[in-house]
Amino acid sequence: MLVASELMQVSLDLSTYRRTLALALGNLIIIIIIGCSIVLFETLIGASLLLILFCLIISFAAVSLHIYVFRHVFRELRLGRSVFIYPIIITLGYTINSLLSILLPLNFVWYPLLGISNLLMGVAAENSLYQNNSILSRPLLISGLGLLLTSPLVFMFILQFKEINTFIISSIALILVSLTTSYSMAEAEKRVVAK
Repeated sequence: MLVASELMQVSLDLSTYRRTLALALGNLIIIIIIGCSIVLFETLIGASLLLILFCLIISFAAVSLHIYVFRHVFRELRLGRSVFIYPIIITLGYTINSLLSILLPLNFVWYPLLGISNLLMGVAAENSLYQNNSILSRPLLISGLGLLLTSPLVFMFILQFKEINTFIISSIALILVSLTTSYSMAEAEKRVVAK
Protein backbone atom coordinates (compact mmCIF):
# COMPACT_ATOMS: atom_id res chain seq x y z
CA MET A 1 0.00 0.00 0.00
CA LEU A 2 1.26 3.45 -0.92
CA VAL A 3 2.11 5.75 1.94
CA ALA A 4 1.00 9.38 1.94
CA SER A 5 4.33 10.72 0.63
CA GLU A 6 4.27 8.27 -2.30
CA LEU A 7 0.68 9.23 -3.11
CA MET A 8 1.62 12.88 -3.02
CA GLN A 9 4.56 12.24 -5.38
CA VAL A 10 2.33 10.32 -7.81
CA SER A 11 -0.15 13.20 -7.70
CA LEU A 12 2.62 15.74 -8.44
CA ASP A 13 3.95 13.57 -11.28
CA LEU A 14 0.50 13.28 -12.84
CA SER A 15 -0.07 17.02 -12.53
CA THR A 16 3.26 17.74 -14.25
CA TYR A 17 2.43 15.17 -16.92
CA ARG A 18 -0.98 16.82 -17.48
CA ARG A 19 0.59 20.27 -17.85
CA THR A 20 3.11 18.90 -20.34
CA LEU A 21 0.40 17.23 -22.42
CA ALA A 22 -1.75 20.36 -22.34
CA LEU A 23 1.18 22.53 -23.48
CA ALA A 24 2.09 20.11 -26.31
CA LEU A 25 -1.52 19.73 -27.48
CA GLY A 26 -2.16 23.45 -27.05
CA ASN A 27 0.79 24.17 -29.33
CA LEU A 28 -0.56 21.76 -31.95
CA ILE A 29 -4.01 23.35 -31.75
CA ILE A 30 -2.55 26.86 -32.16
CA ILE A 31 -0.57 25.71 -35.23
CA ILE A 32 -3.74 24.16 -36.68
CA ILE A 33 -5.69 27.38 -36.11
CA ILE A 34 -2.95 29.58 -37.57
CA GLY A 35 -2.32 27.29 -40.56
CA CYS A 36 -6.01 26.97 -41.35
CA SER A 37 -6.58 30.71 -40.95
CA ILE A 38 -3.74 31.51 -43.35
CA VAL A 39 -5.07 29.05 -45.92
CA LEU A 40 -8.53 30.50 -45.45
CA PHE A 41 -7.40 34.09 -45.91
CA GLU A 42 -5.29 33.23 -48.94
CA THR A 43 -8.30 31.69 -50.62
CA LEU A 44 -10.34 34.82 -49.79
CA ILE A 45 -8.11 37.26 -51.68
CA GLY A 46 -10.52 39.32 -53.73
CA ALA A 47 -13.55 38.09 -51.77
CA SER A 48 -16.18 40.37 -50.33
CA LEU A 49 -15.34 42.36 -47.23
CA LEU A 50 -18.22 40.70 -45.38
CA LEU A 51 -16.81 37.21 -46.02
CA ILE A 52 -13.33 38.30 -44.94
CA LEU A 53 -14.77 39.84 -41.76
CA PHE A 54 -16.71 36.64 -41.07
CA CYS A 55 -13.50 34.58 -41.41
CA LEU A 56 -11.60 36.98 -39.14
CA ILE A 57 -14.30 36.54 -36.50
CA ILE A 58 -14.14 32.74 -36.83
CA SER A 59 -10.34 32.76 -36.48
CA PHE A 60 -10.50 35.08 -33.47
CA ALA A 61 -13.23 32.93 -31.90
CA ALA A 62 -11.14 29.77 -32.41
CA VAL A 63 -8.11 31.30 -30.70
CA SER A 64 -10.29 32.69 -27.89
CA LEU A 65 -11.95 29.31 -27.32
CA HIS A 66 -8.55 27.62 -27.25
CA ILE A 67 -7.27 30.10 -24.67
CA TYR A 68 -10.45 29.63 -22.62
CA VAL A 69 -10.20 25.83 -22.67
CA PHE A 70 -6.53 25.86 -21.66
CA ARG A 71 -6.77 28.86 -19.30
CA HIS A 72 -6.06 26.76 -16.19
CA VAL A 73 -2.82 25.50 -17.76
CA PHE A 74 -1.79 29.00 -18.82
CA ARG A 75 -2.39 30.16 -15.24
CA GLU A 76 -0.55 27.21 -13.69
CA LEU A 77 2.41 27.66 -16.01
CA ARG A 78 2.32 31.44 -15.61
CA LEU A 79 2.54 31.99 -19.36
CA GLY A 80 0.57 35.20 -19.03
CA ARG A 81 1.55 37.84 -21.55
CA SER A 82 4.20 35.70 -23.21
CA VAL A 83 1.47 34.24 -25.45
CA PHE A 84 1.38 37.62 -27.19
CA ILE A 85 4.74 36.69 -28.75
CA TYR A 86 2.82 35.01 -31.59
CA PRO A 87 0.81 37.97 -32.90
CA ILE A 88 3.69 40.37 -32.29
CA ILE A 89 6.27 38.30 -34.20
CA ILE A 90 3.90 37.47 -37.05
CA THR A 91 2.74 41.09 -37.42
CA LEU A 92 6.32 42.41 -37.28
CA GLY A 93 7.51 39.79 -39.75
CA TYR A 94 4.83 40.57 -42.32
CA THR A 95 5.36 44.32 -41.84
CA ILE A 96 9.14 44.07 -42.26
CA ASN A 97 8.71 41.80 -45.29
CA SER A 98 6.38 44.37 -46.87
CA LEU A 99 8.33 47.51 -45.93
CA LEU A 100 11.74 46.23 -46.94
CA SER A 101 10.40 44.67 -50.11
CA ILE A 102 12.14 41.42 -49.23
CA LEU A 103 9.42 39.77 -51.21
CA LEU A 104 9.43 36.44 -49.51
CA PRO A 105 6.27 34.80 -50.74
CA LEU A 106 3.36 35.64 -48.44
CA ASN A 107 2.30 31.99 -48.41
CA PHE A 108 5.71 31.19 -46.86
CA VAL A 109 6.53 34.10 -44.50
CA TRP A 110 4.35 32.78 -41.68
CA TYR A 111 6.22 29.43 -41.58
CA PRO A 112 9.57 30.72 -40.23
CA LEU A 113 7.74 33.39 -38.19
CA LEU A 114 5.86 30.63 -36.40
CA GLY A 115 9.18 28.87 -35.80
CA ILE A 116 10.65 32.08 -34.35
CA SER A 117 7.56 32.57 -32.15
CA ASN A 118 7.70 29.03 -30.80
CA LEU A 119 11.44 29.27 -30.26
CA LEU A 120 11.04 32.54 -28.33
CA MET A 121 8.21 31.03 -26.25
CA GLY A 122 10.43 28.02 -25.61
CA VAL A 123 13.29 30.21 -24.42
CA ALA A 124 11.22 32.87 -22.62
CA ALA A 125 8.67 30.72 -20.83
CA GLU A 126 9.14 27.02 -21.39
CA ASN A 127 12.82 26.77 -20.46
CA SER A 128 12.36 27.82 -16.82
CA LEU A 129 9.28 25.59 -16.52
CA TYR A 130 11.32 22.63 -17.73
CA GLN A 131 14.21 23.39 -15.37
CA ASN A 132 11.77 23.70 -12.44
CA ASN A 133 10.19 20.34 -13.38
CA SER A 134 6.84 22.04 -13.98
CA ILE A 135 6.77 20.33 -17.40
CA LEU A 136 8.51 17.18 -18.60
CA SER A 137 9.41 18.11 -22.19
CA ARG A 138 9.82 21.19 -24.39
CA PRO A 139 7.22 21.03 -27.17
CA LEU A 140 7.44 24.74 -28.09
CA LEU A 141 11.22 24.80 -28.29
CA ILE A 142 11.38 21.56 -30.27
CA SER A 143 8.67 22.58 -32.75
CA GLY A 144 10.19 26.06 -33.10
CA LEU A 145 13.57 24.56 -33.95
CA GLY A 146 11.93 22.12 -36.35
CA LEU A 147 10.07 24.87 -38.20
CA LEU A 148 13.18 27.06 -38.40
CA LEU A 149 15.46 24.24 -39.53
CA THR A 150 13.04 23.16 -42.26
CA SER A 151 12.29 26.74 -43.42
CA PRO A 152 15.19 26.89 -45.94
CA LEU A 153 14.15 23.54 -47.40
CA VAL A 154 10.51 24.62 -47.72
CA PHE A 155 11.63 27.91 -49.30
CA MET A 156 13.82 26.03 -51.83
CA PHE A 157 10.84 23.84 -52.71
CA ILE A 158 8.74 26.97 -53.29
CA LEU A 159 11.39 28.41 -55.61
CA GLN A 160 11.81 25.11 -57.46
CA PHE A 161 8.16 24.10 -57.75
CA LYS A 162 5.75 26.95 -58.38
CA GLU A 163 2.75 24.72 -57.67
CA ILE A 164 3.65 24.55 -53.97
CA ASN A 165 0.99 26.59 -52.22
CA THR A 166 -0.20 27.42 -48.73
CA PHE A 167 -2.04 24.09 -48.46
CA ILE A 168 1.20 22.17 -48.89
CA ILE A 169 3.18 24.48 -46.60
CA SER A 170 0.47 24.22 -43.91
CA SER A 171 0.50 20.44 -44.28
CA ILE A 172 4.27 20.35 -43.77
CA ALA A 173 3.95 22.53 -40.66
CA LEU A 174 1.13 20.40 -39.26
CA ILE A 175 3.02 17.15 -39.85
CA LEU A 176 6.16 18.58 -38.26
CA VAL A 177 4.34 19.94 -35.21
CA SER A 178 2.36 16.69 -34.89
CA LEU A 179 5.66 14.81 -34.76
CA THR A 180 7.11 17.15 -32.15
CA THR A 181 3.89 16.92 -30.12
CA SER A 182 4.05 13.11 -30.20
CA TYR A 183 7.73 13.21 -29.25
CA SER A 184 7.03 15.58 -26.34
CA MET A 185 4.19 13.41 -25.12
CA ALA A 186 6.34 10.28 -25.35
CA GLU A 187 9.17 12.00 -23.45
CA ALA A 188 6.77 13.09 -20.72
CA GLU A 189 5.28 9.62 -20.45
CA LYS A 190 8.72 8.02 -20.32
CA ARG A 191 9.77 10.32 -17.48
CA VAL A 192 6.61 9.65 -15.47
CA VAL A 193 6.64 5.87 -16.01
CA ALA A 194 10.38 5.64 -15.30
CA LYS A 195 9.88 6.91 -11.72
